[in-house]
Amino acid sequence: MAEEQECSHSCGSCGVEGCGERTAPSKYTTNAASNVKHVIGVVSGKGGVGKSLVTSLLASELRKKGFNVGILDADVTGPSIPKTFGVTDKLHADETGIYPALTDSGIKVMSVNLMLPKGDMPVAWRGPVVSGIIKQFWDETNWGDVDYMLIDMPPGTSDVFLTVFQMLPVDGIVTVSAPQELVAMIVGKAVNLAHDLDVPVVGLVENMAYFKCDECGKEHHIFGEPQGAAVAEKYGIHDMYTGGFYPFPSPEVYWAWWSRHIYFNRYVDAPSDVYPTLRHLVEDKDYFVLTTNVDHQFQRSGFDKRRLFYTQGDYGLLQSVQPEVARTYDNREMVEAMLEAQGFVRGADGIFEVPSSGKLKMVVPKELVPVCPDDGRAMMVSVRCDGRFVEDEGWHAAQARYKAFLAAHEEDAILYLELGVGLNTPVIIKYPFWYYTKVNPNAFYASINLGGASCASSIRKRSLCIEADIGKVLHDLARTDAHLVKGDVTA
Repeated sequence: MAEEQECSHSCGSCGVEGCGERTAPSKYTTNAASNVKHVIGVVSGKGGVGKSLVTSLLASELRKKGFNVGILDADVTGPSIPKTFGVTDKLHADETGIYPALTDSGIKVMSVNLMLPKGDMPVAWRGPVVSGIIKQFWDETNWGDVDYMLIDMPPGTSDVFLTVFQMLPVDGIVTVSAPQELVAMIVGKAVNLAHDLDVPVVGLVENMAYFKCDECGKEHHIFGEPQGAAVAEKYGIHDMYTGGFYPFPSPEVYWAWWSRHIYFNRYVDAPSDVYPTLRHLVEDKDYFVLTTNVDHQFQRSGFDKRRLFYTQGDYGLLQSVQPEVARTYDNREMVEAMLEAQGFVRGADGIFEVPSSGKLKMVVPKELVPVCPDDGRAMMVSVRCDGRFVEDEGWHAAQARYKAFLAAHEEDAILYLELGVGLNTPVIIKYPFWYYTKVNPNAFYASINLGGASCASSIRKRSLCIEADIGKVLHDLARTDAHLVKGDVTA
């Protein structure tokens, strides 16, 4: 019988099975000089698809918006981040820790290449040594305040992947793919492992999707037809436009689905009073609404349409699949005809509903499939789900009114109120609002966003972040406003 081993409390290297003392490894912690708020991994599973490029572009865009950004180059044996930014200064340290290098724009970088005598010196280290370097980059580095830490991951799902996703507080991953079936399969491995480790996927980038000829303007799929939509559907990366990517088997089925989606989102009032409550709160003020919603509920609730800018389109409009025809077309009559053809019936209130039999067709007649009156081509819903979205005259007029509003108030006391903006489109509303607040000392930023209320560190003293349901907060504000009008509350 083997002699009982004395517990060394080093669970990672212990081979004794069934040990009651065994515990899960604890997460790495940053040192006292570091405050990292969000950690995003950029992964693929496949080499050569542009992870480092995507990491660098994300970091640069976040930095332009005023965030403190760091990049941890976890591709230890093939580091490229320093070269991308032209950083050549070596790392230095003191008794408190290592100091990251800085790019010209102020992005903090930690990379093995900044420790080597020559940039082309090979790094041939085994897994435990590489994992140790990752730990050192994380907990022995004086990162300072970092709003977003991007981790440029190596290819594959081996030691570094496990070290980063088990030992660092990763909030989510951005996956990078290329338009080849083999790449899509290998990217899927990384996505599935992230799911197994309870790390959410917050975005998918399909790199090298096409080359656009500068002579004819035609897109050439040099590396094959785009696979991004298929990867997104298969691995559960969803947003409100997912249906627009779905490969319906025929135009008749495509428009059966879209007609329902359009009608019940665009032509029926929202099931709550959030929009009317918000309108009541702002109707006597100088306001403007910037929205990525495409359901037109602001206008249906009585907001002045001259004070609305729908940046991502409108479910109520169709356009040609060829964006060279820069026009949009109202679709209500077409959509309602499609619903009738599927078997929907109007209720007493005039709104379409499912018939009592519950039977509906899943196709529309071929003659109801819309054709563009200008070029004779197929039509699509005018929402920004790909590069074909048409910014028509109405879109540009709304954009001009929004820009004029911003210019008129760029130095005024103004509230930038963000309601529920998620990770799908933060660069349209959330990040610009942070920037406008930063450059205007008279501005204030507020976010009502359950699960996503946050602000940049540079505007923390002029911000209010409320992690709560938007409807509840607006109702509370409306009640307070009513009491103030009656004189019941002293402000």
